[in-house]
Amino acid sequence: MENIQSTVLNKLRDNFSVQLTESMFCTSFFSPQIGLAARHFIDLIFEIENEFHIKFDEKSLIDPAFCTFKGFVKEIQETMDALAGSMLENRDTEEGGDYERS
Repeated sequence: MENIQSTVLNKLRDNFSVQLTESMFCTSFFSPQIGLAARHFIDLIFEIENEFHIKFDEKSLIDPAFCTFKGFVKEIQETMDALAGSMLENRDTEEGGDYERS
């Protein structure tokens, strides 16, 4: 999770000139305190999807918590965990591990 946090913080700082402190982790990216433009958040989403080889579902995108650093990082981790679980399931099925033995 620390790798995800540092990646997001670095992208916010380097690409959008947004410096977050820990006290801002639950604040909306769009609040005056943070001031991230919506178009920049869309850019951030695409950058994160490409970097971590994930895709956010629509349910995540409309969740207000997704627009906070804490919620965004949590969703990245959950999406990666779900993808890893899916890959393990597929591997087990391909190896014949998902069938009844007589």
